[in-house]
Amino acid sequence: SPLLFLSDLASLSVPVDEDISLVTARRKDYPACITAINRAYRASWHTLPHLRDQLLATSRQELREDIAAGHVFLIIWQGIVAGLMICVPRRLTFIEGFQIMDEVIMPAYQGRGLAARAQQRLLQQLHHHYGEKALLTGTILPGNTPSLRSAQNAGRRCVLKYQFFTPADLRASRRAI
Repeated sequence: SPLLFLSDLASLSVPVDEDISLVTARRKDYPACITAINRAYRASWHTLPHLRDQLLATSRQELREDIAAGHVFLIIWQGIVAGLMICVPRRLTFIEGFQIMDEVIMPAYQGRGLAARAQQRLLQQLHHHYGEKALLTGTILPGNTPSLRSAQNAGRRCVLKYQFFTPADLRASRRAI
């Protein structure tokens, strides 16, 4: 059962990390985005073989739609595209907010805490634009240690373990990271 993580507004007190920026992906960024997803998931399937059947990458079609909708953010670290995050405004169970649908860091840049730093940056940007409504949610598979660590390091907390699903939750949990 996926775990539901939620941002903690106390994490907004973290100073802005100038080394990390998020840039909205454009259609021209699609090849770089699909390459990042493929490389990161191949590495994850290798390091987390027990999750191979559950850890599903964003599809090409989903990626195209998410880029067109402005939901894909390139994670820029020291001027380099180090990964990407897909974040969609949506209701998750009873929580209205912004759900991280996928986040990948290219294997060459993993281990630097970039995923957590990008999540903090995203929360700061959402809070700047939407105020208190800017809750950052996401589902993470219990065995996905790197994603669990990133969420916790970003100040997100596990608030719910899914034991029951609505049809809409099932569709969303297919993209649990």
